[in-house]
Amino acid sequence: MILLWGGAFVLATFVGKNCPPGKYAGWCDAYNLALAGSCLLVICFGLSAFFDIRDLRMSAQNPRTRT
Repeated sequence: MILLWGGAFVLATFVGKNCPPGKYAGWCDAYNLALAGSCLLVICFGLSAFFDIRDLRMSAQNPRTRT
């Protein structure tokens, strides 16, 4: 999922057309806000995946031998 969101963010930001703030009766503001939201979602998905993998690796150890 992170690859899809990340790819969509990169395509929309670097390949897509620019939309300057304040143009088209506020629609560009909403578009730019959606781009910022997608960037935050990619970061959150990445952090979630990192902590999930870390927790799975920690749970593979015997609890008595954990430090």
